[in-house]
Amino acid sequence: MNLKVGDKVKILSHNNNLSGYSVSFSSSLLVLKKLLNKQKMNQYRQGDLLLTQIIALPKGLKKLSTLILLRGEATGHSHRLTSGSVFKRGDNLYLALEGDSQLVHEEHNTVDLPSGFYAVTRQREYTSENMTRLVVD
Repeated sequence: MNLKVGDKVKILSHNNNLSGYSVSFSSSLLVLKKLLNKQKMNQYRQGDLLLTQIIALPKGLKKLSTLILLRGEATGHSHRLTSGSVFKRGDNLYLALEGDSQLVHEEHNTVDLPSGFYAVTRQREYTSENMTRLVVD
């Protein structure tokens, strides 16, 4: 594989978290390092949120003007970042952290997050056959 600055890298994977992403080689050496070394993408959990590190952000995202990922329905407490950017597409949230950040919440331990891109998944519980609901924190 001979890559040079300006080349585009198409990421193909059996894992739906990575399939279909296209990134510019010149925009992120971290992407190239993870691809060539096949490094594991890290996962972080806080309460009912799971953050999965991804190679790059998908296209078509809307940047939000908040660092709050989820506000508790019962207590009003929130899962929020100390720095970074939050993006949304449909019901899905994504994070871009240019530097190290933290995920904080009043009732959970603080989670240290290294710089990178993340997909946010909210935990669901199965209530009966063919039915799911979001977990209320």
